[in-house]
Amino acid sequence: MIIIPVSFTGANKCDSNPCTHEGQCHEENGSYSCRCAHPYGGRTCDLGTEVLKIRRKYLITEIGKGQ
Repeated sequence: MIIIPVSFTGANKCDSNPCTHEGQCHEENGSYSCRCAHPYGGRTCDLGTEVLKIRRKYLITEIGKGQ
């Protein structure tokens, strides 16, 4: 009888297809990142360009206030 050890700790984080809108999932260091297709962005490619523009404008404004 041959026993093959099975480890569940090394599960591929991309198996659940976390990237939306045709984003490509890349596993790295026990986590994942999504390479998003234009015009999407965000952690799972769920944000359109209008939302990203608003967030970027807000962040630039807040950074400017801190200086």
